[in-house]
This record gives sequence, C-alpha cells and structure tokens, in this order.
Amino acid sequence: MGSAFINALQPNTLYSFNLTCVGTDKTVTLNIRTDFGRPLAPQNITVRLNSKRLRIAWSSPFLPAGPISNYKLTIDQQSPIENISNSQLSYDMTEDYVFGQKHEFFLEACNKNRKNYSLCSNPTYGRTIFFMPMPITPAQNTNDILKRF
Repeated sequence: MGSAFINALQPNTLYSFNLTCVGTDKTVTLNIRTDFGRPLAPQNITVRLNSKRLRIAWSSPFLPAGPISNYKLTIDQQSPIENISNSQLSYDMTEDYVFGQKHEFFLEACNKNRKNYSLCSNPTYGRTIFFMPMPITPAQNTNDILKRF
C-alpha cells in the first residue's frame, strides 16, 4: 500500500491522476476535484454617508476560490453580521451616523466547502475606517450681533 502527497493544487479544480500498480499492466485514471478554498477579500471597499446613515459597498473578490456563499461584516469589533447574501454588494448601517465618531469595518467574503465548513477571507485585507469630523459653523460677525440691540 502506498501513498502520495501532492501540494500546490488550486481550489475547485478538476485533476486527473493515472495510477499504475507495480508488477501489473493495469492503469486506472482517477478524476478528482479539489474542494473550494479561502477567497480573497472583497475589492473596492468604500464607505459613504448616505443621508444620515453610512453605507459600505464593495465588489466581489478577484479570486473567489469557489462560489461565494455570504459576506461577513464586523463593525467596531461588535458581533459580526454574517447573513449578508452573496448577491448583496452593500450594507446600510441601521443607526444614524454621529459626526466625529470613527468606525472601523472588517469585511470578509466566505465560501462553504463541500463539507459545509465556512472559509472566509482574511479580515485584515477587508479593513477600512470611516471618520467625518464635526461640521464647523462659521462664527457670526460681532457687529451683526451688536446691531440687534
């Protein structure tokens, strides 16, 4: 009984192997597809203030390593939002934005392999920060105030 270890295989790729037993003329061909792999992070991540709420938007990973099953978003180290559909490429925050508050986002693309195990992209590569300072209102002219009295 023998074995072989093959490395550097690509995810979700069909490979064909020819097996020959020593001392026989028989050859067997095995076709094996590798499982889905870990995707790269989503691309072109942007955060915009849309009316009073933040919208984070992105595009699909350059290398998905299989079909993306969902996206996972962590905001300010809170519990992640894991049920973002694979067809959804944006997320609207549910709370109004407070000027002067910084938000840190970690966005991951996830695949579920054939064993139903979730493999997500490295959250560090899907990191972005949003900060908008408090708006400054121009000071009123002192002479205008004094004219009222």
